[in-house]
Amino acid sequence: MKPIHGCLAIVSIIVALAGTPSIAQPQTIRSSEDQARATALFNQALQKIAQKDYQGAIADLTEVSRLYRVYGIYTNLGIARQGLKDYEGAIAAYNQDISLYPTNFLAYLNRGILYYERGDYQSALTDFGKAIELNPNLASAYNNRGDILRIQGNLQGAITNYNEAIRINPRNEKAYLNRGSIYYEQQKYNEANADFNQVIILNPQSAAAYYNRGSIRLAQGIPQSAITDFTEGIRIEPNNADFYYNRGLAQLRLKNTQPALADFRSAAYLYQQQGKTDSYQKVVNTIRQL
Repeated sequence: MKPIHGCLAIVSIIVALAGTPSIAQPQTIRSSEDQARATALFNQALQKIAQKDYQGAIADLTEVSRLYRVYGIYTNLGIARQGLKDYEGAIAAYNQDISLYPTNFLAYLNRGILYYERGDYQSALTDFGKAIELNPNLASAYNNRGDILRIQGNLQGAITNYNEAIRINPRNEKAYLNRGSIYYEQQKYNEANADFNQVIILNPQSAAAYYNRGSIRLAQGIPQSAITDFTEGIRIEPNNADFYYNRGLAQLRLKNTQPALADFRSAAYLYQQQGKTDSYQKVVNTIRQL
């Protein structure tokens, strides 16, 4: 069974520039009232981004751009356009910010995410590398770069980047989860188990960590402990058919046929409801063999 990674797509990196903006390089200095209005609109736009009112944020930021050139305005425009799935517009906004402020690491970081989502991994790697060059303590950039290297099959390179992300931020649960997933695939179960334990310490509601740790315990021949982890995963994600299926496999290892059958039936029902035909058929075939 395949482990669950922390990021099938890169997430939790789109960051608005919070706080009072630094207003620099005015386009046209009209009055102190214009400056105050620009600052108020900028901060209002950040609140709207947080509330996912992306159209409202774009309107505010467009007005700010008319009044003053504010550091971070185009990065936040990019975030708002990305929220509306206007990816070309978002990239154009990040490009504009980078042309005005070449040291704005968030613009590189966020543009790299868009490149990643479009499958342009080389451009994404270049942007994450630039973000790290500008801010060597940017744990999210290391984590993102590790994700791409993992996809490309450079597992050692991915581990090196996850190591850096963890060194910078020891509470980076995604880096532990992703590094542990690689260790699991390499059958380095002790290292993987340690990483998944750490994820659970940091986030006791991480269903992925329980799934992965349960998978390790099943592979190591410790089915009762696997059942405990899969049961905890079901508590967190009661509609996740994979947990029921794998708990059923663990029950079979203990020759608990009836509990296994109940889990397989639950898994089959959920797979069918979710339109996962191949997984549904796999469970049906397993039930027929009992």
